[in-house]
Amino acid sequence: MKIDREVEDILGQFFANHNKVERMSEQLHKDLSNVDKELAEFYHKVEGIHLSHNTQAHNHMLELKDILARRRQLKKDTILIRCFIDNTKSTIDLAKKRTESALEKHNKVLAKTKIQK
Repeated sequence: MKIDREVEDILGQFFANHNKVERMSEQLHKDLSNVDKELAEFYHKVEGIHLSHNTQAHNHMLELKDILARRRQLKKDTILIRCFIDNTKSTIDLAKKRTESALEKHNKVLAKTKIQK
């Protein structure tokens, strides 16, 4: 049946996309950690320099502004994805198990009906 395959395909895609979101969350967390390290390095650099000209201060502020903007975007994305994952993880895991179990039972019944024919 076409619809039977279609349902399995859609569910498979859904579970695969959920896994992609989990991997994306892990990558965002790493990226945020890297930006936090970059920010800490910037703070240390600024502590150790003597500003002798306004242009230097301006350039450092532009660098800081860039780091903070990237951090803000990563933090927002991380929070959004974490909210989604935290609220769906157990439900998705349970749905995967139930789907696999239902397909296994279905295949056993089909196998029995073929043997009895």
